[in-house]
Amino acid sequence: MLFIPTLAHGILLALRYVDRGTEDLWKSFKGLVVGFILGMLLMLVAVFLFVHWIDGLIFFAALAFLIYVVIQLYMYIRDGFYMRPIWLNINRVIIFGLTITSFCISLGTDSFSMYAGASYSCLTLLFLMWSFAVFHFIVDFSEVEDRPVYYSITLFPIFKYDPKKNDVEDHYTPTSAWIAGVLVLLGWAFLTAH
Repeated sequence: MLFIPTLAHGILLALRYVDRGTEDLWKSFKGLVVGFILGMLLMLVAVFLFVHWIDGLIFFAALAFLIYVVIQLYMYIRDGFYMRPIWLNINRVIIFGLTITSFCISLGTDSFSMYAGASYSCLTLLFLMWSFAVFHFIVDFSEVEDRPVYYSITLFPIFKYDPKKNDVEDHYTPTSAWIAGVLVLLGWAFLTAH
């Protein structure tokens, strides 16, 4: 019951942010902001009260992770698609932790096989890497007029023009993340076949 109105409030706020940023957001859209935050909190409380406390913890962790991702995306876009090294290292630790969590849980749970844990770990890593790559591909496509990307005939090297420096710089990360995802998928396929 709470999910649909909360989702509608969130989508409208996201569209408003894309259109005009945070300018006069609280003044004109305070009802949507309050409705979205209240809906999320009520859903969290409902899961704790009416489902199970373990499901409530899972929902809370997913909600905290979603908030963290939104904050990171905001900082990344605000700083001109630059991530500070401290945040880059923190994000790497979080990705590593998320990747091995399901595998570690599978070792201690009887209803969860090691294969299932490895599969969930590969799926998590693949999702994170390909989400990162697709996000950067979309950014590169949207900036093609101001900051074009130059590919060689053999894919590597890849360069991107930086108008601030008036020079090209290496731009391997999105393609490397995509190829690493393909390698993870091939490794999982080998594990599955074996």
